[in-house]
Amino acid sequence: RTCSLDNDEDDPRWRWFRPCLLHSIYQCTAPCNLRIDRETYRKEEDFSGLVGGIHVRICSAIRRNHGRSSDPPYLFMDLHGGPGRLRDDAGRRFAGSPLIAVDALAKSDLPHETWHFEKDVLVAAELEAALDGSVCPDSTVCNMEFECGVQRWLANTRPHPYRYGLVYSDPIAEPIPVETFNLVAQHSPRVDLLAYVAANNQYKRFDRGRRLADDIAAVNKSKVLIRTPAGGEQYTFVLFTNWTELPEWTKRGFHELRETGPGRAILDRLTFTRTELHERGNVPLWGDDAA
Repeated sequence: RTCSLDNDEDDPRWRWFRPCLLHSIYQCTAPCNLRIDRETYRKEEDFSGLVGGIHVRICSAIRRNHGRSSDPPYLFMDLHGGPGRLRDDAGRRFAGSPLIAVDALAKSDLPHETWHFEKDVLVAAELEAALDGSVCPDSTVCNMEFECGVQRWLANTRPHPYRYGLVYSDPIAEPIPVETFNLVAQHSPRVDLLAYVAANNQYKRFDRGRRLADDIAAVNKSKVLIRTPAGGEQYTFVLFTNWTELPEWTKRGFHELRETGPGRAILDRLTFTRTELHERGNVPLWGDDAA
């Protein structure tokens, strides 16, 4: 999206706004017309920027300048593949995370392998069809639970100190897959981990015996970037890495999680209720959240 329209989802008049040419040529999903909600649009834009604009670009430069021919390919692993393409309110399809990732990799000079896990047989077939028609038709779609699929991949893949990549988790209601993340982190320390989290839906509404801050602390990575949340469900991205020099992406609201500072304030807001924040002496930074 190249425009700067600041549309209000609560104002129905935006539904009569006519999208520009970019929507007609499938270069924009038209949040200006409320075809998709603002957080879905932001999510796909941030995911695309993280994968193609930052991660793949940095890994490609590292391999080009310091890599060896024996180094394994870049790994992209999607734990919740979904159908590959999503639909807007008008029924028009647009690319989801699997297609965004394989497109970014296909445009790079980075040797790569991609794995997509989807437990629903019909959804997995839809994902496979979407990837077969993409720029990366050799992606592997596995119709199984990701826990089983990742363990099989680990059992059949030799550890390598210079394997780079990204494992992505975007569940509907389940918490961050800490155990699976840590298995990958132990096997391939240079493979980063990315989770898309709805803090209210995945943590605050359910008594799981653990909180978002607990799960983030339990992942065995030395550095964490966390995004300013959005929407009533408090959607956010959490990126786990061992790259101490990985920069913050502040223009999109990504901050490093430290003892103090914006990243810590974001995590506190996502972890604690308003009452707990008040008791801790913190002042809320943005709208209401679940009590």
